Amino acid sequence: MALTGRFTEQAAKAIVDVAEGFCPLCRVQLVVHDGRACCPCGGCSYRLDGQRFEMTTCAQHPAFRCEHWLKVWSRSS
Repeated sequence: MALTGRFTEQAAKAIVDVAEGFCPLCRVQLVVHDGRACCPCGGCSYRLDGQRFEMTTCAQHPAFRCEHWLKVWSRSS
C-alpha cells in the first residue's frame, strides 16, 4: 500500500527531523546511544536504517510527564 497525501508529508518531515538530530514532537536534541536516537523529554526512541524509520521507547530514557505528549493525548480523548 502506497502512502500519499498529508500522512506522507508528516512522515517525511519526521524523518528529516530525526536525521538532523531532533525529536519530531518535542523539538529537543536527541541523545544517541546503542544505534538509536532518544528523546530525553518524551521517551521516544528513533532509528533510521536505509528506507526504514522505527519509533519505540527507551528504557534508559523513560517518558516523563512530557507536555508535548500530554497535548497529543488530550486531543485524542
